[in-house]
Amino acid sequence: MTRPIKFALVFIGLSALTALSPQARAEQQAPDYFVEVMFNTTTAERLAQFCPTVTVNAVHAQLQSEALVNRLTDEGYGDVTSFGTLAGLEEGVAELQAAFLETHALAGAGPDRVCEVAQAEIENATALGAYLMVIDG
Repeated sequence: MTRPIKFALVFIGLSALTALSPQARAEQQAPDYFVEVMFNTTTAERLAQFCPTVTVNAVHAQLQSEALVNRLTDEGYGDVTSFGTLAGLEEGVAELQAAFLETHALAGAGPDRVCEVAQAEIENATALGAYLMVIDG
């Protein structure tokens, strides 16, 4: 028997990029597009972690990461080491993730439900779904 995964607890956790202390954060506000990319990236990672039939589309993630770094740099947000210090990044991503959890009834969900949601994101060609791909086999 599969026990429900404590999906919500793990899901809200962010990547190391956003794990800086509040004192280390810059005054510059994270742009919405950065928050959205970080949401899509971290959410895809969590969905793939709990659904054995999907994985992160590494090629798409790499291309998006490069485009993001270039855009942030072009818009004067500093170098790659300072991007994670932008104000509001962690809070913005957590807010989007909480809404996603609620919308898709993922709190306490098991792998079957997580896979349903991941598959729907892929099939609906959402921005998040582009970060995922079905594992053949």
